[in-house]
Amino acid sequence: MGLIATLPMPLLADEACTLANDWCVPFVGCLEDGSLHFVGRTHGRRDGPLAARTSQGAQCTGTWKRTIVGAGKASFSCDDGRAGKVLYTYFDAPTGTAVGRGSTETGERLIFFSGRAIREFMSADGTFDPDLIGCVSEALLS
Repeated sequence: MGLIATLPMPLLADEACTLANDWCVPFVGCLEDGSLHFVGRTHGRRDGPLAARTSQGAQCTGTWKRTIVGAGKASFSCDDGRAGKVLYTYFDAPTGTAVGRGSTETGERLIFFSGRAIREFMSADGTFDPDLIGCVSEALLS
């Protein structure tokens, strides 16, 4: 996929994902049924590129941006043909975790979590489906 080759090296490198590294923020996402996960990172303070890989080995790239009202939008495409959009509308201040929901072009429902304390957020929330918790836990370990 040509877009991967044109992304800045820090986005795909194994460098630490920190705010000092071009506002790098990690994210994980899952199909809502827990059957597939995404692990990636974004760069930029208000907008920028994103890169991820799926649990099936597909490489994904895209962009994200903050809207005027503070929500976040992301769109991506993967080298396995999957593509989708996510809208982040919830931010948990105690853990610094943003939560977004969306879908793929084929109608698969997605949920994404962005931040450095995703595990703590999910433990404290207590309302997520066990399959989704398992998917996110697997993603955080990969």
